[in-house]
Amino acid sequence: MIKKTTTESTKMTSIRTGTCKTLSQKSELKYSVGVNPSKAVCICVTSNDGGGFFSPEWIAWKDIEAAIKEAEPVTSIGNHPQN
Repeated sequence: MIKKTTTESTKMTSIRTGTCKTLSQKSELKYSVGVNPSKAVCICVTSNDGGGFFSPEWIAWKDIEAAIKEAEPVTSIGNHPQN
């Protein structure tokens, strides 16, 4: 499904929405893929039907790739920002 919308707060343009299973395969996430004004691809989790925690913030794909490369094996804890 392609739905082009722009939010005023982030100036993010959503170009696709979808669903996927969580890492545990017990729940389903809904997400949006978009681009920011500088044309960087970003992803935003919009819901979690399992009731687990998630951040609704837009995250740049390059930052997601970097986090995945650092985390072995990939788990949900590896996707949390480091303080």
